[in-house]
Amino acid sequence: MSTEQDRLIELQTQMQEWQAELDRLEAWPATRIEQKERIEALREKLHAAAEQLSAWLDGERPEIS
Repeated sequence: MSTEQDRLIELQTQMQEWQAELDRLEAWPATRIEQKERIEALREKLHAAAEQLSAWLDGERPEIS
């Protein structure tokens, strides 16, 4: 497997982990209030990762940090 494929798999795995955490935090209203900053950070990470994934699928070189 190439390094780019490894990085793509790593990005997809990280996105799944972030989404699972976001779903868990958003499940209860009290948690949403207490964890508002973490929820926003996870949303931003997921958005940035989705843009990277889209660029990679469009044939651009991924810039995974």
